[in-house]
Amino acid sequence: MAYLSDPSATFSVAVAAVLKKQLSGHGDYGVQDGCDILYSGENGVWTFDLSNFPQSLLFAKNGFLMASLVLDDHYEADVTQYQG
Repeated sequence: MAYLSDPSATFSVAVAAVLKKQLSGHGDYGVQDGCDILYSGENGVWTFDLSNFPQSLLFAKNGFLMASLVLDDHYEADVTQYQG
């Protein structure tokens, strides 16, 4: 059984415009407020709603996606055993 959350993204502008989600589907894991968990064979969807995003930034010429993921707490498992 997957533990998924899809909170609203937070928006900040420092050097660049940043949308961030802190996922918290399962409260007993994770450094901050929990994490989302997907087990083998499961899929998850996380959506970034841009309807409230500043219109001037929607026409940016460049952008990129960065995902920061933690595989799990099985330190003896080789990362080649994971798919992503």
